[in-house]
Amino acid sequence: MVVFPQSIIDYKVVDSSKYVIKYSLDFTNNPDKPEKKDSDIIVLEIGKNVSKSYSYNLFKFDSIYTNGKNKGIESVPLLQKSVPPVEVFKNYPKGKMSVVYRSPFQGPVFKYVEDEFDFNWSIHLEKKNILGYSCQKATTIFRGRKWTAWFSIEIPVSDGPWKFCGLPGLILSVSDDKGHYLYNCVSVNNKKSLIKIWEWDYENITREKLSAFLKKAYENPMDYMKTIGSGIVFVGQSEEESKKISYPFNPIELE
Repeated sequence: MVVFPQSIIDYKVVDSSKYVIKYSLDFTNNPDKPEKKDSDIIVLEIGKNVSKSYSYNLFKFDSIYTNGKNKGIESVPLLQKSVPPVEVFKNYPKGKMSVVYRSPFQGPVFKYVEDEFDFNWSIHLEKKNILGYSCQKATTIFRGRKWTAWFSIEIPVSDGPWKFCGLPGLILSVSDDKGHYLYNCVSVNNKKSLIKIWEWDYENITREKLSAFLKKAYENPMDYMKTIGSGIVFVGQSEEESKKISYPFNPIELE
């Protein structure tokens, strides 16, 4: 399901980056059709104390909306592709992780905070080269998925896309064993930029409650849109037919 744009005029600076990493992300929304992939670019900004991982396509969408709003344009076309509507801030607040999740259509922007956790990586002897960096293999099981990562100690930061971290070097590639999520690094830059958290109207929630909320929204989007007061309807469908519509739900965290 699509998400609506947000204004990025107001923000708080939480750090400045010493690295800006970009990853290609291929992901599967429908686990029954794993061959059908969506794609995005994930940006990882790594500062001295805080890092931020987010969707580049969604950021561009917000930028277009914000520029249009500044010019008095109130409407903007919907983002006609699936993107992960999540931002992950590691070590913000200190020792914890803040996750921002934008629910479908005009639903709330949720935020939850959880303790930083140990991925319990197993490091293996296999090595390979990614973008000229020597990388080593690591594996783990995390919240219902088996993951394989490739990290490089040549970039001495214990970080990676999304929530991934905890290895003695930057994660340049990570994927689950079902092939539903695949992150591959496409660029590494020593770029200086501000790491920002947007000053949106957040609704605080727990990870578990957010997962249950999203599962219901995808299983019965008609009821979900009524609860958020959305005027969106399924064109050409009766109300009874609309109630039968559902979307596949394949979250990155299964537990």
